[in-house]
Amino acid sequence: MMRILGLIFMLGFHNSQLLAQENKGGNTIIRVLSFNILHGATTKGDFNLDIIAKVIRDANPDFVALQEVDFNTNRSRKYDLVVELSNRTGLVPLFGRAMYYDGGEYGEGILSKYSFIESRIVALPFKPGC
Repeated sequence: MMRILGLIFMLGFHNSQLLAQENKGGNTIIRVLSFNILHGATTKGDFNLDIIAKVIRDANPDFVALQEVDFNTNRSRKYDLVVELSNRTGLVPLFGRAMYYDGGEYGEGILSKYSFIESRIVALPFKPGC
C-alpha cells in the first residue's frame, strides 16, 4: 500500500497542474484520505456502505486509500466493496488482493478522481509465523 501511495504522490507532484484540486498562491493541494473500511462495517458494527460513502464524499478527496477491503466474501454479502463504493461516490475504483478469504478475496483498494493507466500488485516480503 505504501508503494501505491508513493506512486500517487510522485504523480501528483510531477503533474501538479493535472492533479490539482485547487491552487492557492502557487501551491498544489492534493487531498488523500486513508480509510480502514473494516470490510463494510460501521462503528456501530452494522454493514452500511452508504454511511462509508458519505464520509468519503464529505471529505472530497482526490484519492482514497482503503484498507480491509473485501471482494466477493461471504461476510460482505458477496459485494465487490471497491466497486460498490465507486458507484456511491463517483470515484474510479482499484482493488489489490492480499489473500483469498471467506469465499472471496481480501486486500486494499483505491478510489480516485482520476483514471488509472496501469497498476500492479507488489507483495512485500514476510516471514511465515510472524
